[in-house]
Formats: sequence, structure tokens, C-alpha cells
Amino acid sequence: MTKPASLIACLVLLSLPSLSAAQAPVLPSNVVRPPAAVRPPAAPTGVMATPAPSPADPSPAPATPTTEPPRHTVVADDGSVVTTMPNGTQRISRPGECGYTMVFPDGRRSVVSCAQVQRANPPLPDATTTEWLDAHSDSLLDVARTLLGNDQASIHNYLRNHENPEQSVYDRIRLRMSLLYGLSGP
Repeated sequence: MTKPASLIACLVLLSLPSLSAAQAPVLPSNVVRPPAAVRPPAAPTGVMATPAPSPADPSPAPATPTTEPPRHTVVADDGSVVTTMPNGTQRISRPGECGYTMVFPDGRRSVVSCAQVQRANPPLPDATTTEWLDAHSDSLLDVARTLLGNDQASIHNYLRNHENPEQSVYDRIRLRMSLLYGLSGP
């Protein structure tokens, strides 16, 4: 049985002593030399290096459980999204508005603001498209419910503060996407 040329070239390279970059041999263009971090130490000259046997169970070790509590997110009475981090820091944002406020456990506040431009107003959709957009909008609210752990008070706070019957379906989608960003973001 003959071995592919690239495998033979790798085995030859593994058997070479460590060389400086200036002394390194020129390799054919179809041979890739592994980075030094993954190459095993060079074997003495004239001795062929053999690959280490693979472990019987290559699955990774189980992750160590953390004792840090997860972050907690709610929609407050005023409609702002309040995410409490494990260290007690709160990130407060409002769906549809750019920026947020960080409130640290020691009471310090840090405000991040940004500039917004007027958004585009797409043309009103036909009946079929409106039906599809309404279904999409409803699905976004369902995702928000899931991210909030089915906290009906938070959903009610959001709807009461940010949505009204005069809004277009595009505005509802934009606001719900903004809510989802606030619920799933950093």
C-alpha cells in the first residue's frame, strides 16, 4: 500500500530537527506545514516520529456548572426593557429608541446614545401581503413571549407603552424587532 505524497512529506517534516525560518526547507506548493503550535516536538535526526494514538473517547469533557445566576430581563411598567446582569448591573433600553442606560450596583449611571435618521415609509401593502406581515408580526411577539419566559405582565407593559391601533404593520414589526434585540442582546 502506498501512502499519499502529502502524508509522506508531513512525516518527513516531523522527523526533521527544529530549524530557524532561514534554515527551513522550501516545500512544494501542495504541501502545507502545520503551525509550530500544533506540531509535535522534533524527533532526533534519523528517527521517524509516529503520531500519538487517538483517545478512545474523543468527546469533550463535560462543562463545569457555573454558580453565577443568569441574567434576568423584564419589561417595566414604563415599557423599558430592564436586563439585570449577574453582578447587579442593569441595562435599560426602550424598544424603537437608539441607546441604553447602564446602572451599576454602586448607583453610577452610564448613558449610551446614538443619532437616528428618519426611517423609510414603505408603500401600504396589498391584502395578501398585509395578511403575511400580520402573521410575521404575531410570530415576533410570540418569540418575545418566549424570551420573557411567558411573563404576561411584561408583554402587557410592552403593548400598553409601545403599540397602538393606528400603527402600521411595518411599525409593529420594527418595534417588535427592537424589543427582541433588547431581550436577546448583550
